[in-house]
Amino acid sequence: MSHVIRSEVTVAKLAEHGIDSVDAFCEKCGNSWRAPIHILPPATTLAKIAALMACPKCGGRNVDVTPASREERPTGH
Repeated sequence: MSHVIRSEVTVAKLAEHGIDSVDAFCEKCGNSWRAPIHILPPATTLAKIAALMACPKCGGRNVDVTPASREERPTGH
């Protein structure tokens, strides 16, 4: 997802489409997980969410996030 789009997509816009979480991927160790976003302020952007994330496995701060698909539920690695 491009930086421009990530800076425009907000928690509120995702909620309008029934999305309440993001799929996160750690660039350092390859860990992936689903993180809830419904607890964040509505104006929070995907870019801000990525900047706030840290990998629960290795502590890496280079995390990529994408809106979670409602059909898929990753189990993590």
